[in-house]
Amino acid sequence: MASDAEIARAKQLFPKMPPAVFDLWIVPGIESHGWQFTSVFQSVNGTEWDGFFADRPLAWWASADWELSQYQLRRELLRFESKRRIDWIIDNNTKGIETPTANLRNTKERFRALEDFIRANGVLPNPAVGFWFGSQIYVVDGHHRLAALFHVGFKQDFMLAVWIASLPK
Repeated sequence: MASDAEIARAKQLFPKMPPAVFDLWIVPGIESHGWQFTSVFQSVNGTEWDGFFADRPLAWWASADWELSQYQLRRELLRFESKRRIDWIIDNNTKGIETPTANLRNTKERFRALEDFIRANGVLPNPAVGFWFGSQIYVVDGHHRLAALFHVGFKQDFMLAVWIASLPK
């Protein structure tokens, strides 16, 4: 369980991040890995957070502007790394294949609960979180939600809600 002090320290480093994004994406990471950073200029390399921020430094995320947008979902919209992670989650949860995502806490329970939610409601319970990488979205949070959605299936006109981070112009 993350301490209130750790959450408060992290929140101070990301003053522009919407509370919904912080609570959805950062807080679960703090609960899993703790929060040892006191400056956005510290490196996450070699820590449990390595990879969590998609090879973007903390300073990038701290200065990013955020917008909640909707896009018609199709696989081509997502960056290769995001699609691979989604496929790993599907393979692990439907075929029992050991994948790099198999070590996540409660992955099977999360996947099944998300499938049930999507079948019942026709939407994702929360937006994904990501940023544009060229003409594709690099997802940093929401892989389980998207894996369950791709596995369950969706209508061709399904609109994906995504919190998009971008550097100020």
